[in-house]
Amino acid sequence: MGSGMGSMVLGRGEKLLREPVAPGDSVRLDPSSRLALEKVSSQDSPYLIKEVADVSWSDVGGQKEALLEIQKAILNPVLHPDLFQKYHFKSPKGFLLYGPPGCGKTLIGKATANYIAGEMSKKEGREIKGTFFHVKGPEIFNMWLGESERIVRELFAQGRESRARGEFPVLFIDEAEAILGTRKS
Repeated sequence: MGSGMGSMVLGRGEKLLREPVAPGDSVRLDPSSRLALEKVSSQDSPYLIKEVADVSWSDVGGQKEALLEIQKAILNPVLHPDLFQKYHFKSPKGFLLYGPPGCGKTLIGKATANYIAGEMSKKEGREIKGTFFHVKGPEIFNMWLGESERIVRELFAQGRESRARGEFPVLFIDEAEAILGTRKS
């Protein structure tokens, strides 16, 4: 497993059965089944979904209210930063989607990355690619002191690098409750 995240014994996904894999190779991991899905170059993030599927907001059913809130909180500040600066509105640093499994949170994240990249492309007159970093909370959590924090820093650094290349990154942390915990008095 790459990115300095440690070593573990993994099964090979179907795609890797026909490909040579050596110890130390970077692979994209499905932690729930402990399968290595595919090899990635050492420059790629194991969390990056290179091509955001052509998912539009019309593909997301039954979440009209959530999509309106995303437009207000994310889309407007990204597309109209001059207005937000003029009226001294603060742009949000993130957005929390919550709900039971299967209600469309990941689909909304992909659709948002795709939609905003498309709108920015129209506004700037050049193609802007949406990138979607999908990481599950348990993949971040690590028993070694400081390792979880290093992984989070690395994820945000990769997002900043993506933005510097002219892409629009969306960092999607699934199952965040694994790392957020609860506040106790």
